[in-house]
Amino acid sequence: RKWQRLKPEGRGAPASEKAVGWSWSNNAYFFSGWSDNKGEDENAKDFQWEEEDVRGSVSGGGRGGGWHNALTCYCPKSNSWHWPKTKGRPPSPRAAAASAVVGASAFVFGGRGRRGRMDDLHCLHLSSLTWTEVASCSWPEPWTATSALRPLPRALHPLTHLPGTSLLAL
Repeated sequence: RKWQRLKPEGRGAPASEKAVGWSWSNNAYFFSGWSDNKGEDENAKDFQWEEEDVRGSVSGGGRGGGWHNALTCYCPKSNSWHWPKTKGRPPSPRAAAASAVVGASAFVFGGRGRRGRMDDLHCLHLSSLTWTEVASCSWPEPWTATSALRPLPRALHPLTHLPGTSLLAL
């Protein structure tokens, strides 16, 4: 096998790092991330942006960057990008979240945003493209458990679907 550079039509996901992705129905979806290109994306009206607070930064005077909650879809059959129009309230801007697909639902857990690491859980019902908040962010003190059943806030972690109805976050 050999790597091949694709030249898809349409506007792709914002240039960012720590996005999360999944596949469903022969398409690849990408959600959120951290970027330093806030105003440079023509689709910026289609997602929310939270600026990083760089006032207290050690390096000082940097351009900074921020978190977004853009949802994009790559369709390999047509070799094109799409910006799905969703219903419901999407998760807040973040990077380094985790996702798992269960049937026709994509779950997004945690990540990091302007306020810090998160422990919220959201579901995107893929057939209707409707967001549902399953568990809101509790914003506990760092490393303080809020429940024996709820994972601590985290970023850069896996989320895996276990047979039945369970999701496992490490």
